Amino acid sequence: MRAVFIAGAVICVVGVFDDMYELSALAKIAGQILAAGIAVLNGVKVYWIPLPDTIVSLDDATSIILTVVLIFICVNAINLVDGLDGLAAGVVAIGAGAFFVYAYLLSYEQELVRATTASLVTVGTIGVCIGFLPYNIHKARMFMGDSGSMLLGFLLATSMISLTGQLDPSRINAEGGGLLAAYLPLVLPLAVMALPVADLILAYVRRTMAGKLWYQADKQHLHHRMLELGHSHPRAVGLLWLWSALLAFGMVGIGLTGDPAVIALVILGLVVAGYLTWRPVRDKARTGG
Repeated sequence: MRAVFIAGAVICVVGVFDDMYELSALAKIAGQILAAGIAVLNGVKVYWIPLPDTIVSLDDATSIILTVVLIFICVNAINLVDGLDGLAAGVVAIGAGAFFVYAYLLSYEQELVRATTASLVTVGTIGVCIGFLPYNIHKARMFMGDSGSMLLGFLLATSMISLTGQLDPSRINAEGGGLLAAYLPLVLPLAVMALPVADLILAYVRRTMAGKLWYQADKQHLHHRMLELGHSHPRAVGLLWLWSALLAFGMVGIGLTGDPAVIALVILGLVVAGYLTWRPVRDKARTGG
């Protein structure tokens, strides 16, 4: 917990300087890696990865590299998704909420102390986001800047990473969702971060193909495309929140229960979300707009 606090303070300070003086991309990356390094050197690391029929324990070098890369990706993914009022805070609150449910239930199942580092960091992150949202939803009276978005990404990453060091992977078994439950520590972070990471990957590919550096800003992020489809600002944010909730909480429900009814419900929700997302395009085509 102390490592997360100190490293979080470092990355927040880096963000403050960037908000005030517009640091170069290399300076921001250096600050992010410094914060990740502080966390790693104090034990916040990925210790194991579940694979078919086995659990792979990572050596120190692999563990350090993988952890730094994951923190770096999460920090920049949340930073990039912070493009509409209330979007980043809502997405992080939803993702942290889903992970808190998983971490708490798993701690209960394995008879651990409920207040694990993962649980405490995620519930604190939820509180930060919910407290901030009334001032940040459209039209915003307060903005988080890089100091806020990078900190939220860092907290989300370290909470998920810290869980791997506090749980015995051999005990994540068939009491809940069977095989899926064993892979949930690997799959859930992908579901929680699906929207921001997808935006990050698309931005990297798009900018590289255009001959630009990956950190050069443009107006083609997912939230920009939602507005181009004809959604209003609040509706675009609400739909992106919906996608995040379906992916994150849906994966928790499927992984912990394995119930076909839950799977069907999640699929139905995704279909409805897809319909609501693409309906403006059909309406435009129908009216000739």
